[in-house]
Amino acid sequence: MSSGNIVERAVGDARKLHQSVSDAVGRAALEMKPKIQDSIEQAERMQQALSDHAAESAKISADGHKAMLGHLSAIVAMGQAAIKESAEQARLTAGKMLDETSALYETAAGIAGFNPNTAFENEDGPPKRTML
Repeated sequence: MSSGNIVERAVGDARKLHQSVSDAVGRAALEMKPKIQDSIEQAERMQQALSDHAAESAKISADGHKAMLGHLSAIVAMGQAAIKESAEQARLTAGKMLDETSALYETAAGIAGFNPNTAFENEDGPPKRTML
């Protein structure tokens, strides 16, 4: 896989992860935790893919790779905590996860050379940071 494809895939995956977390935040308490679990699994797959392809990608700097893995680690840790929390606390944690997925997207888009505000103009636009 070329370094350009790896980075573009990371941008797309970051956007999908953001949407998954956003969906979890919008769900009722009983429906939220399965969506959070799905988001955790998606973030773990992204971590593995980044680790597997990091050596192949000259486009991802060591700092960029470290930043994206840091965001993913934070998302996984928050998600695992949210699964164990009360519904109200889980909703607050999911809001923090949403902010972290926005940061992940912005990092990936920056590495890819995309303007994070216009990279997906034909879709719903860039992820928005929101505080609940």
